[in-house]
Amino acid sequence: MLVEYLKPHPEVTDVLITGGDPMIMNARALGDYIRPLLIPELNHVKNIRIGTKSVAYWPQRYVTDKDTDDVLRLFEEVVASGKNLALMAHYNHPQEMQTEISQTALKRIIATGATVRMQSPLIRHINENPQGWATLWTTGVRLGAIPYYMFVERDTGPNEYFGLPLYKAWQIFQQAYKSVSGLARTVRGPSMSALPSKVMIDGTTEIAGEKVFVLQFLQARNPDWVRRPFFAKYDQKASWLWPLKGQSFDDYQPYNNFFIELISSDLEQALLGNMNSPLKASTDVLRDVCEALRKEKSVVWSKSHIFHQLITQDFTSRGALFLSNPNRTFDGETVHDLSVTIQIIKPEDSTTKHSHSFWHLYFVMSGRGEIILENKNPAIIVNGDVIYVPAWIEHKFINCEHENLILYVTQNLPSMANQGTLLRKD
Repeated sequence: MLVEYLKPHPEVTDVLITGGDPMIMNARALGDYIRPLLIPELNHVKNIRIGTKSVAYWPQRYVTDKDTDDVLRLFEEVVASGKNLALMAHYNHPQEMQTEISQTALKRIIATGATVRMQSPLIRHINENPQGWATLWTTGVRLGAIPYYMFVERDTGPNEYFGLPLYKAWQIFQQAYKSVSGLARTVRGPSMSALPSKVMIDGTTEIAGEKVFVLQFLQARNPDWVRRPFFAKYDQKASWLWPLKGQSFDDYQPYNNFFIELISSDLEQALLGNMNSPLKASTDVLRDVCEALRKEKSVVWSKSHIFHQLITQDFTSRGALFLSNPNRTFDGETVHDLSVTIQIIKPEDSTTKHSHSFWHLYFVMSGRGEIILENKNPAIIVNGDVIYVPAWIEHKFINCEHENLILYVTQNLPSMANQGTLLRKD
């Protein structure tokens, strides 16, 4: 289907294979996607890109795996066809490039004639040190990779924990950028794929006495916008670019027209890239617009109502009752990316020993029991105690008493579900 679409569209010069991570496929499956792009009828396709983090977390893919040689021969085949093969390699930290096997992987990929371009998200708590970025870029250059992008953490999922304000992102980029030579200054950033298009932060300045962000489009719906500077009101808390920021409307009609034009433009762009399902490609945009516009109302869950629910209803098989918020679209999401549940452990009963990809913050509301963490000796818990259980820490609750042990639980389960990383191990 892709090949048939590309044949009558000579304006398409690049094909990006991403996901997920396409490099988890074996060499045969990967070849089934790539080789059809090498036919003479697609000579206008000059570049094949593969978005992957495997070079960082799975360098064995290019060194010791059983089909390593087949993968590298496939890369050589693409280059021999006259096309540029570029691996868009995701690194989160310079340490990912320090091991011998990761450096060997890079060298083997580049030896096929493929290029490797490094792109990385700026992640609070992980890589907010400018020197780390400088080390990542200079190490990549030494090994033959090309620094390409520093991305702003997307305004989705656990952004509150991992994201940084835009002004801070710019400071980190600028401090790292000024400390490297011109060979590493191929990198662009901080960049965000926001609703208007791909936008880069160029710094801050003052216009008529007002402090503003200096921005430019690296990609845009209107090609005339590309590389033209524009400005946005400076906000020290801003971590993303929203089209409504700074907008005001005298009445409903201009407001309505604004969104009709915005969404219509997105649907037109979706149609260009997804002939069979233009709405699918615009789903994220529509969801983000709805999220930005939604005005939530306060909710009170009274103790009497909660305990009535506990007595009269069958809740989940694990003994948990979600505090459902009618303002949220995700089932079980009490507030943005978080859920609050009430868990009951009946007298002389216990939970299974388990762990999962989300954290828990427990408040003991009633009863007395024990908790076992990471195979340690049981710890007594009573009314008023608070317990924090990080992700993937094994834990088990035991109720040895003759009354219910009632726990209120706050957890980032919805965030993990939204990312597709909701995992549990019993």
